Amino acid sequence: AFLEQITPVSKRGGSIVTADTMLAISSVWCAVNLIANSIKCLPFSLYERDDEDERHYAAHPLNRLYQLPNPHLTISRWLRLMALWMCTQGNAYSEIVRNGFGDVVALYPIHPMYMEVWRNDAGERWYVVRKANGEAAPLLERDVLHFQWCSVDGFVGIPPIALWRQSLGHIVTIKEYGARFFANDARFPLVITHPSRLTDDQRDEWRAEWRKAYENGIGPAIIDSGIDIKEMAFNNTDSQFLDLRKYEESSTIARMWFTPAYKLKSDTAMKYDNMEQLAMEYVADAVMPHCIDIEQECDLKLLRDSERERYYSEFDLAGLLRADTKTTFEMYERAINCGIFNPDECRRRLNENPIPNGLGTLFTRSQNTKPAELMQQEIDAGFAAPSPAVSPP
Repeated sequence: AFLEQITPVSKRGGSIVTADTMLAISSVWCAVNLIANSIKCLPFSLYERDDEDERHYAAHPLNRLYQLPNPHLTISRWLRLMALWMCTQGNAYSEIVRNGFGDVVALYPIHPMYMEVWRNDAGERWYVVRKANGEAAPLLERDVLHFQWCSVDGFVGIPPIALWRQSLGHIVTIKEYGARFFANDARFPLVITHPSRLTDDQRDEWRAEWRKAYENGIGPAIIDSGIDIKEMAFNNTDSQFLDLRKYEESSTIARMWFTPAYKLKSDTAMKYDNMEQLAMEYVADAVMPHCIDIEQECDLKLLRDSERERYYSEFDLAGLLRADTKTTFEMYERAINCGIFNPDECRRRLNENPIPNGLGTLFTRSQNTKPAELMQQEIDAGFAAPSPAVSPP
């Protein structure tokens, strides 16, 4: 495969790792699937900032594209595919299709295995798509959305398999060892000794008899002629097989994709009193960097130069940062009392209908709070013209 050609894997880890064997590791699949599903669930829209610096949902054709990138993919499936390729292949590509007026009308994903990236003498980047029939289709840089997982030159992303090949090979080796161990009926290797020297025919005959009896689980083998059987002095407890496998499949994979170990469905001990903080760290470390990359690449390639000052793409991360019910309502109560949100804005974030007759559009604030400038004006007015004393009747 193409990935195997650009990322040869060292045998020091014990096993050769490819993109397929990497995804076969349950913790790897859990980590990349977690990030991809988190991104696909986020609302992705184009916003407009007016002359008064107010933010509005933009009445722009791109917002229709952000709902249906092409007739075959919804936006959630497109985002999940882009995130999955970024986390596994290191790069994600989509061809930008424009009409005769230069407007973007569709986005078609291209698998990284069929994409090549080149730079000419002028420093311009070119993309070449290798089709199944061997033909090459060149694409301009402006016609390709290119998302990168990690890059050391800003030109092309590095696949995770290239950075963590030895650690991933170690994990695959541990899994293969466990599979061989249980395929052998959970028995350790044996050493068979004989008081005299056996001929090659005798060895083959005795080995065939042993396999016939033991490999198929038929029954015990019958031995004679002074043959002695001993189990090798090695066990999984001494080698800390279970602890090693747990560590490699949780801690190592968690560090690779910046995901908390408890989100990989491991039995890592965790405290529920800091779940909100852990969720915020996951969003900031594992999800937000990919979201920013997608936002900026879409603004650069999908908007005209004259539109970038007014329009911008943005994910709404509020859903991933949502706290528990008690904390959420306390936050909205403070926001309403301080005049930050009106009740309808809070209800909209809770997917509730607005208050009838427009009563929820009013901004309120606590009676004991007022603008500092107004307070200063009242103080100055009070010192300048004190109220006359009331004379007794």
